[in-house]
Amino acid sequence: MAYREQVLWVDGLIMLGLIGYTVKQLLLAGDAALFNVEQAYDVVASVLFMAVVAYVLCHIAIAVVSNKETEDARDEREQQAVQLGAYWSSTISQTTIVLALVQFGLTVQFGGAREELSLAHPLLLLLIGLILAELSNTGRQLWYLYRGV
Repeated sequence: MAYREQVLWVDGLIMLGLIGYTVKQLLLAGDAALFNVEQAYDVVASVLFMAVVAYVLCHIAIAVVSNKETEDARDEREQQAVQLGAYWSSTISQTTIVLALVQFGLTVQFGGAREELSLAHPLLLLLIGLILAELSNTGRQLWYLYRGV
């Protein structure tokens, strides 16, 4: 398996792990993460910390194992798969940002004294959208590489 395919598989597995970790953190935090901005920050910070640590460690391990292939230029097939994967990723990211802004606007407009609306909602929505966008990017690239773009 080529170096870039190994990286894509590891990225996909990390994203699946982050989805599970995020759900676990949200379940452990309970309602506090949804209605308390400080609790939401704690969840986001722990998920982002886990993502950075996992990415750094896994990418270092892959680079050590296949050090000669890391410097190879991407061929045309890989470049096209990257572009197609980025299309889906950017679509999900843009949709998530619009939804978070709408939620933020609703919170500011109607959530002054109401407990059911919180600024934690847009923050958690952006986190989940970021993870799903990256998972989509990785999955589509692998799909196009194996399908033969």
